[in-house]
Amino acid sequence: MSLKDRSIPVFIYPSELTFFVGSQITHKQLLTLYNPYEFPVKYQVYANTADRYGVVDPKGTIAPHSYIDLLVRHNAPFPSNCHNKDRFMITMQDATTNQLLGRRCVPSTLLPGEKDTSSVGDDSSHSYTACESSPIRERGRNYEPDSSVKYYFMMLSVLFILVLIMPTKCDEPEATSIPSYLHVSVAVKIITAYVLGLITMSLLKPC
Repeated sequence: MSLKDRSIPVFIYPSELTFFVGSQITHKQLLTLYNPYEFPVKYQVYANTADRYGVVDPKGTIAPHSYIDLLVRHNAPFPSNCHNKDRFMITMQDATTNQLLGRRCVPSTLLPGEKDTSSVGDDSSHSYTACESSPIRERGRNYEPDSSVKYYFMMLSVLFILVLIMPTKCDEPEATSIPSYLHVSVAVKIITAYVLGLITMSLLKPC
């Protein structure tokens, strides 16, 4: 697969980080980087105010169809730093050529007070505990992609469905109003159906 002069979407969850001065549990959070592609990628995390944050393993490699959890620590959760517009920049590179493939910015904000933990389904403490026992993990657990990942997969699904409904290329062409260059071979349809099945499973897989 040639990636020359191409850029790829960079999938990250969450899309922004929010810390609270009065909630120590929020001073350490997980930032998950996804690699849904067929090739390994290198990542690197930069912060515009590096003195305020610490990131466990800010650079490394993610295997194909894998993800990695990074522990992000706020080192200066003081009221004087509240509402500052901090941000992280995550870059993705080809693991072989080091060519830059994509980048994405993740805003970070420190807020006064404590986090409201009354909302149902708040799993921040669970995520923190899991991170403490194993700061870096690849694969090995189910996850629900964020909306940008779902949208990307849905667009791919529509494209693959169009490929599957195209006429099949035969050794002896049949009379049809569809041009011959739009006929698809059986091998291509088999591969397309397989990949479509993987995408469908990832979208329907429960947390």
